This record gives sequence, C-alpha cells and structure tokens, in this order.
Amino acid sequence: MPRQQAWAADVTGGEPRLLGDIGCDKEECEDLQVSPDGKNVVWSAKKHLWIAPIDGKKKAEQLEELLGENDTPRWSPDGKRPLVHRRARVGDEEDDLSCAHDES
Repeated sequence: MPRQQAWAADVTGGEPRLLGDIGCDKEECEDLQVSPDGKNVVWSAKKHLWIAPIDGKKKAEQLEELLGENDTPRWSPDGKRPLVHRRARVGDEEDDLSCAHDES
C-alpha cells in the first residue's frame, strides 16, 4: 500500500502543504479531525495520537502513546484538546477511558 500522508490546501488557491505522514498502512486510519478553530488537525495511527498545524509551518507531533483499541480522535467541547476514546482491558473486564492532551 502506498504511504498515507496528511495534506492541507486553501480552497482559494495556493500550494498544498504536507502536514505529516499518517503512519499507518491500513485503510481505516485516515480519519483526521480538524480543530473547531481550523488551526490544527489530529489523528491516531499505530497506537499514537498525532497533531499538526494546518498552516504546515511545523511538522506533525506525537502527543500520546495510546494503549488498547482506539477510536477516531475528536476535539474537547471547548475545542482546545484532542480526545480519543479507547477500550482497554483491565483484568477480565473491558474499561472505557478518555484520553486528553493539552496543546500548550
């Protein structure tokens, strides 16, 4: 499978900007979520949470190492922190957890 990458482009024109490698070789990990303010994009791949600025001025940054099976990341209600819902096994039971990371 070809390398999957995240790109951004202005609808009014200009050059596309490479935001980073998605870091996954499977079809289901390309679900990127743009922040409510339109400044950042977040995605999960290979047990990591990644964030990149839409303007392309900085490379994608790994925020967290994720444990368990993870769902598509979303943004906190205030739009400031990426969240990911994950299912982690605790003993014989499966536990639902939310993982957040401050951008600051």
